[in-house]
Amino acid sequence: MSAEQQEKRPDGLIALLAFAISAGCLGGGFALLIEPLRPAGALLLSAMFAAWMAWAARGAGWRRMAITGVLVFASLVGIEMMVFLPDLRRVGFGVLLAVLCACVALWVRDEPPARRVSVMSALVLGSVGLLTVVDVRTALVGTVLLFIAAGITIYLILGRWVRRHAGRARRGAAACALAAAVFVPVGAMALIANDVRNGGAYARRYGTLTSVNVGDPCKYTVYFGGGQPVRRSALTCPALWEENGGYQTGLIYGSFDELNPGRQGEPAYVLGDRAWHPSLTRDSGLTLLAHVLPPWLVAVLVVGLASGSLIVITSTLAKPALPPVVDPF
Repeated sequence: MSAEQQEKRPDGLIALLAFAISAGCLGGGFALLIEPLRPAGALLLSAMFAAWMAWAARGAGWRRMAITGVLVFASLVGIEMMVFLPDLRRVGFGVLLAVLCACVALWVRDEPPARRVSVMSALVLGSVGLLTVVDVRTALVGTVLLFIAAGITIYLILGRWVRRHAGRARRGAAACALAAAVFVPVGAMALIANDVRNGGAYARRYGTLTSVNVGDPCKYTVYFGGGQPVRRSALTCPALWEENGGYQTGLIYGSFDELNPGRQGEPAYVLGDRAWHPSLTRDSGLTLLAHVLPPWLVAVLVVGLASGSLIVITSTLAKPALPPVVDPF
């Protein structure tokens, strides 16, 4: 094969690829006009755009071209699922998160192994948490995964400040970073658990279903928008019910449309001196979290925030040591 033929081959390949992409775009655009062929047309257009983006990265080698094309195609398909296919919206969101994980993996490929693993662990755990937290059946797992990912992220961020220290000061800063990475997520989960513990879903699971006499007057809040009432908060009414052979007084909470003030024998879930109408006892999936984490754990959130703030303040004021003695990260 002559040198002249070798030089002409790339030009011919570029022309052939340009023709194929143009033809594919025209075909996909035509398919979009026909109702039964719209999904196929959207996929064809996505493939053509991915091929164009991959060819634009040809200077980085065939491997990078293939990776670029696959990532662009997957991201476009994920967006199409989320926008045009409501039943597959979560699948499309998962595809986009997978593309994000792949892009970050390529971005941190030159980082030290420990840091690369930490970044990818936080991203993967956070992605799985986002996908599972929206379903009541997996909300607990998703919440825990999100906070684990948040703890890893906090540790990575504070590590940039920790690396300004040397010797014992550096080890102390690393300990504070670890404390912040553990205490902040745990304290935040305890804060959420405390809110769930004071709600109707918790009373439905751990309380008792009984008949309640609803008193009057009841309290509620009216929210206005544009000068007109747009929403009313839940009703809060005095209540009386029988418990352990005696009578218990307290408050009952219920939706404005379903709780009837002054009614005798209203069904409700009671826990302590409070009762909830069944209309406010929808499960959020986090009742087990509220049962496991004690209220006092909210205090560790303050400790974690204080530890993180201490690192930022002290390491910003301290002069960086050259060279560092030990890198705990």
